Amino acid sequence: MSEEEAKTVLKAEYRLLCLCDAFKNAFDGLAYSSGVTTIPEFYFNFEGSILGKVIPTPSSGSRPLPHKYFLATPLLPCGPHDAKVQKFTGNGTVGAADDHLTKAIHAFAHFSLVYSSHDVLICDLQGAPDRKGRMCLIDPQCHT
Repeated sequence: MSEEEAKTVLKAEYRLLCLCDAFKNAFDGLAYSSGVTTIPEFYFNFEGSILGKVIPTPSSGSRPLPHKYFLATPLLPCGPHDAKVQKFTGNGTVGAADDHLTKAIHAFAHFSLVYSSHDVLICDLQGAPDRKGRMCLIDPQCHT
């Protein structure tokens, strides 16, 4: 992959993460204005994330990096005693919704399609609980 291709892919990933965060804010706003107060907490790992570029110094010239651009997001707990990543939806399947959190995340996926006037369906929703027990969704995908 060329440097320009890597930059394009990372920019698209960052834009999608930003879009997911914006849709989640709209989802929460609609729920709040409708009087719904029982939605389990979940969010996307957008806050604090950055799309950056490494600027080589003359002293690093002999140790080039494969790519200069990077996407950094907050880390989730990943120790041996922490919860594993849980998948809520795939790219082509939704799966069973047997608990309130999964139902809320499925409702969010449906909301993304309706809210975008059927232009975007946020999918491949997966995540792990953060240190406060809130579900942090990572690496979302979308159908357009």
